[in-house]
Amino acid sequence: MTDKYDGKLARTRGLSSRFGRFLDPLADKILTLSVLFSLVIRNLVASWMVEVILAREIVITGIRMRALRSDRQMATSKLAKWKTAIQLAVIFLILVFLSLQKTLTRWRVHSALIDGDFSYYFLNGATGAMMALALISAVPYIVGHTK
Repeated sequence: MTDKYDGKLARTRGLSSRFGRFLDPLADKILTLSVLFSLVIRNLVASWMVEVILAREIVITGIRMRALRSDRQMATSKLAKWKTAIQLAVIFLILVFLSLQKTLTRWRVHSALIDGDFSYYFLNGATGAMMALALISAVPYIVGHTK
């Protein structure tokens, strides 16, 4: 949410820079991957899906760094912006789900949310959807910037 406003503020005040345009998406990647790896450490999601997302981010960051070094402009695609927004929304939903699950357990309320199978499929399904979106959004970068 703040990405939209801080970017707009930087542009209107003439404070936009190549470094800032590179660093902003990198910060989003670090935030997203930090949460995903914490879920892996707790054995809540399959590590291979997070590893695929990490590999995608490394490849795209490498392409962005190469473009930056050769003074080429590499704007973030609309699809990649949607990917980030959806990833952050899904992570928010996962955190709400885990909080609700913990609260229901603490209150000793029986619910399908506490069931291990439901949790497994929900968390891994959400992570799988993020992984698929990450891969789809990588295609235009790889096709358009690896010449």
